Amino acid sequence: MKKILSFLSLMLGVILVSSCATKKADSGSSEDTLFKNKWQFVEVANVAINKEVNGTVPYLSFDKTDKRFSAITGCNTVNGNFSATNSKAEFGLGMSTMMFCEDMSVENGFKQILEQVKTYKIIGNELVLMGSNDKVLAKFNKYNN
Repeated sequence: MKKILSFLSLMLGVILVSSCATKKADSGSSEDTLFKNKWQFVEVANVAINKEVNGTVPYLSFDKTDKRFSAITGCNTVNGNFSATNSKAEFGLGMSTMMFCEDMSVENGFKQILEQVKTYKIIGNELVLMGSNDKVLAKFNKYNN
C-alpha cells in the first residue's frame, strides 16, 4: 500500500510539473506578443481615443523581420523603423501619407510621442508605451478585426 501511495504521489508531481512547463512554453514572450498582434489606440498623451476616427479604427502594428512599425491613425498611415529588445523600444524616423482629415488628433499625438518612447510593457491584452521615468505615453488594446 505504501508503494502504491508513493507511486501515485510521484505521478501527481510529474503531472503538475509538466502541466506548468507546458503552460509557460505556450504563453510566449512579451516581444512575441508585441509583434504577433495589431494594437488599437486607446490613449495617447493622456487623451482617450474613440474606437473610430474619421470612420476608421486607428491601430499600430510591428514587423519583426523588417524592423518597422506601421500605424493607421484614422487619417494617414505613419510608418518607420522600430526596434524592440526585452522591454526596450525605439521608434525611428519614418514617413507618412499627407491627407488632411477632419480629426487629426490621433496622428498628431502619436507623432509627438514617437521620439520619447523608451520602453514598453504588455499586461494581458494591453500594450503600454513609456518614456523616461516610466511615464505612460500611449496605451493600446489588442485589435481583433
